[in-house]
Amino acid sequence: MKWTLYSEAGEIEIDDEYAIIGSAGALAMTLDDPTNPDMNGFKMTIQASTAQAHVITFATIVDGTNNTSTWTEAIGNSLILRAYGGQWAITEGINYTMTSV
Repeated sequence: MKWTLYSEAGEIEIDDEYAIIGSAGALAMTLDDPTNPDMNGFKMTIQASTAQAHVITFATIVDGTNNTSTWTEAIGNSLILRAYGGQWAITEGINYTMTSV
């Protein structure tokens, strides 16, 4: 399993299976589209290790409108994503709100 700990704002690698986000302040992260069709079905988990209101902005997402996820300030907040057709689909999540930016 490929996993990465992110402690600074920036881009989440699209081939991480498990991305841990944590710092003393909220992080603004981005996530590019998965490649199609070779990543179809790929599962990624993004989880907070600190109680901060992290923000993740997707290049595109399956619902098409709301591309930004803002989390509450709690350890353990998370998103589980699946790649399909060059987009990310959220299959599960804890303590987040999606908006359009």
